[in-house]
Amino acid sequence: MRGTGHSGQALLAVLVLCLLLGLTCASLVIISAANTTASQNSVRRAAALTLAEIAIERAKTNIASGSFNGQFAAHNHQATDAGHAETPEVSLYGSYAVRVREEYGGVSGQYLVISQGTSGRTTRQVNVVLRRVPATVPDLLAAITLYNPNALASFRGVPPNVCGLDTNLPSGIPFSSAKASDCVPGSGDGPDAVGIGVHDDQSVVDVIAALGSKTSRVIGTNGDGGSQYPSVYNVAATNPTGRVDCLTAPDIVELAAGYEGAADYVYDGSSWYDGEGHAASDGNFGSTASPQVVVVRGPSTSTLHLNGCLVGAGLLIIDSDVQFGGTFNYAGLIVITRTGNATVSVEMMGTPLVMGAIVAANAGIDSTSILDLRGTADVFFSRQGLAYAQQALSKNAKFQTVFYMEKKPDAADLEIE
Repeated sequence: MRGTGHSGQALLAVLVLCLLLGLTCASLVIISAANTTASQNSVRRAAALTLAEIAIERAKTNIASGSFNGQFAAHNHQATDAGHAETPEVSLYGSYAVRVREEYGGVSGQYLVISQGTSGRTTRQVNVVLRRVPATVPDLLAAITLYNPNALASFRGVPPNVCGLDTNLPSGIPFSSAKASDCVPGSGDGPDAVGIGVHDDQSVVDVIAALGSKTSRVIGTNGDGGSQYPSVYNVAATNPTGRVDCLTAPDIVELAAGYEGAADYVYDGSSWYDGEGHAASDGNFGSTASPQVVVVRGPSTSTLHLNGCLVGAGLLIIDSDVQFGGTFNYAGLIVITRTGNATVSVEMMGTPLVMGAIVAANAGIDSTSILDLRGTADVFFSRQGLAYAQQALSKNAKFQTVFYMEKKPDAADLEIE
């Protein structure tokens, strides 16, 4: 009997122990499930916020590209967008929706963006005020401006035809086939400029001497609505435009560096840095329908040759020794410069036609020519051409965050008012 009692007690102890172990395991399972749910919820919350941020970035792209313009015009300066995306951190798919109001607070270039991202059953909303800050084209006073006192232009063969009178692009014909004879000097409606601008008096003398007997090919404003030649002036002092250019060579280098941040393409002499390996003749220099910011940076040990028929529009930054051959029609602003102390030398051979302006400045002072115009180069000052440069910059404008707040999601916030 005593043995049977001990056996019963042992059995009871085992049962109690099993019960305790079962309760412990059940607790662990519950805690684990709760932790898993909490972890999943945390991941979903993070993913929903990421989707909202993705929507904000896409809104920036749509603003810059003009995709929202039709909606802005039709819906009291408001636009909406929605779609699906994958969060890069945890590879979760979800949806986003956004409403954008332009001219928010009555400020041009300022936008209210209300964005919601949804992952699973989790939605998060972000309200942000963005201010668009595009780089700007300087108010140039000459068709060609040379900023380094000792780094001037050379004019070999036929001196270039440089016109400072504001000239519109030829109409009725494709710009790619336009010739200088199709241009009507002074056909634009903006302020005129001088032909060649420099930043010291001695350079005026040097440029006129370099032009030789062909000074009549450089014309510009006389300040009274007419034209005169040779139009070569120190634009850092008194000149017929009635204005003074306060920029310096280092300013131009700094401007170019800022412009490069908005570049659509960078060409290194063998391929475009756009992941597609395009050749230089594939139209990446932009067009009047789609101006581009392009940087040309070739190998430092040799001259980069761009031959054939090249056409472009927008803003072209030349940061290496370049030789253009054949036909080169460009509408916009060409900036010739190199950061650092090296000197860039650009040769324009063949029959180049530039409608806009050219500025040339190196970081260091050098006696080497930085702009060598050969053949029959034609450079027309054109505010229409410079507008293409500004358009290319504005398309890639940076956005400054003025205000950022996360708030409780409300579907009504996405509805156009």
